[in-house]
Amino acid sequence: MGLFFDGATADKIVVPRDSSKIPYEGNLILKAMEECSTVDEVFELYDRYDVSGSWGGQYLIGDRFGDSAIIEPRTFVRKKGKYQIATNFYQSKTKPENITDTRYRIAKELFEKSESISVDLFRRILNATHQEKYRGFMTATLYSNICDLKKGEIYINNFHNFEDVVKINLQEELKKGERFHSIASLFPYETFASKQYKAERAVGMLYERALQKGVEGDEGAIALYNEMKTGDYKIYKLDVGEGQLNSLGYRLLGNNKLKKAIEIFKFVVSEYPESANAYDSLGEAYMKAGEKELAIRNYERSLELDSKNENAKKMLEHLRKK
Repeated sequence: MGLFFDGATADKIVVPRDSSKIPYEGNLILKAMEECSTVDEVFELYDRYDVSGSWGGQYLIGDRFGDSAIIEPRTFVRKKGKYQIATNFYQSKTKPENITDTRYRIAKELFEKSESISVDLFRRILNATHQEKYRGFMTATLYSNICDLKKGEIYINNFHNFEDVVKINLQEELKKGERFHSIASLFPYETFASKQYKAERAVGMLYERALQKGVEGDEGAIALYNEMKTGDYKIYKLDVGEGQLNSLGYRLLGNNKLKKAIEIFKFVVSEYPESANAYDSLGEAYMKAGEKELAIRNYERSLELDSKNENAKKMLEHLRKK
């Protein structure tokens, strides 16, 4: 029907119960997608039902007639002018002159400089506002999509690669029956950004598991690593290997989790017994834990495997002077 929605995270807000409205147990925005075809119809639906509970963001909705709005926890922000932008803050709480969100301001500038709305304009906006850094929950841009609501066409870009695009005609796709696509499977090759994201995500998941469940055991970080190593962890294909394990060890080491770091580095050595770097890392962990003899032993083994390892030479000289 040409109705669209997407979500944007923002500050958590708890909305109190409204006894004058109908309770609804499910996700109201999905009910809107099932029953509505215009922004006005979505408004009517939200006016009838109670939306109490904890909100962690907002919805941007749009229809094929050019109308759009942002559904915030307690209010609607309707489109004014030829475009509407939603990022990660509540616009009802922020005066336009006080908006500091960089991505919002970049998008606004590009809209203002454009004479017409087009798929190419949106692609330029997405390219200018995508994220490449990996900082916990503020992840990199995993995909971008542009929806032509009049034509029922969806343009998809994988990660932040805006050179290759896959176009899906919604009517033709729906005729094929219920199914799902992995976005990555639609593209002929895996981008460097994709590989980097998977590596960073794997380290983060392993680190959280090590803190919560320990390193060893059926539910520990090593067990999770082995699960990832099979090549299929839930719906994600996560590449893991020596690099990710080593990064995990150093993240633990940097956060003063010495015992867990040593357990991880010992596992790296067992997995990669010919790696000079693995023994070098284990030697460093033992050194920081005050285990001088074990540190020397591992640095010596690292030097046996790589006679050019200057760090191992330096550390051995330092340890033997003590």
